[in-house]
Amino acid sequence: MTDWVVLVESANDISQAETPHKVLKVADYITKPALFSGRRPYILNLCRSYGYQSEGYYASLLAEARGHRVSPSVQTMVELSAKGLYKHALPDLGERLREAISKGAPEQESLFVAFSKPDTPGYERLAREVSDWFRVPALEVEFDPKSPHGIGRVRMVPPHKLKGARRDFFLEAMGTYTSGRISEPKTKAPAKWALAVLVDPNEKTSPSKPSSIKRLADVAAKMGVEVETIEPSDLTSLAEFDALFIRATTQIDN
Repeated sequence: MTDWVVLVESANDISQAETPHKVLKVADYITKPALFSGRRPYILNLCRSYGYQSEGYYASLLAEARGHRVSPSVQTMVELSAKGLYKHALPDLGERLREAISKGAPEQESLFVAFSKPDTPGYERLAREVSDWFRVPALEVEFDPKSPHGIGRVRMVPPHKLKGARRDFFLEAMGTYTSGRISEPKTKAPAKWALAVLVDPNEKTSPSKPSSIKRLADVAAKMGVEVETIEPSDLTSLAEFDALFIRATTQIDN
């Protein structure tokens, strides 16, 4: 059975009565390492802020240093701090969004996801996809038809801000998640080469679908090649890559 520890900044954020797992103030986790002597717990970081140098950020940083499993990780916090750092995930998320809408999911402004569970039926695949990309207890995906891939923003939601039905949904999802078996993220071998794939998110008839590029990345990873999609505005960074694969329509004037 997984040894869970739920970190909070205030006892009012998540009470011990709301979960069978140990609820611990982040200050105690930071200052009392002896509590975990001989243990390798799974830390569920439910702090109020995950910003750089916040208690939430430092708690995950310390958990990783101690060899504890933690969600969210520092890498995830950094990636979700700016859209430019997670744009690589948008093609996949956009594809799942279009699939959901085409199959009858209600059109709405955003989707709340707790432990890979969506609060709106019809968006299950999108919820799993965004949770595969970013292992965060609570996320909100904001939709924007004017943005590339239809995704305006992906942001972490501090659980202490959840109220009413949304809080109940979060607690139920947390209970289901922590009662199951948690798989470890697969360790990736360092890539030998880096391949840039040029795409144009504004192109209506792209030469390759996002799923095709994802398949390319999966196969390339097995061969020691890291694949990263770039846009025309990123061409100044070409020197960072070993090769360029153009999957955008080229014309004489571009």
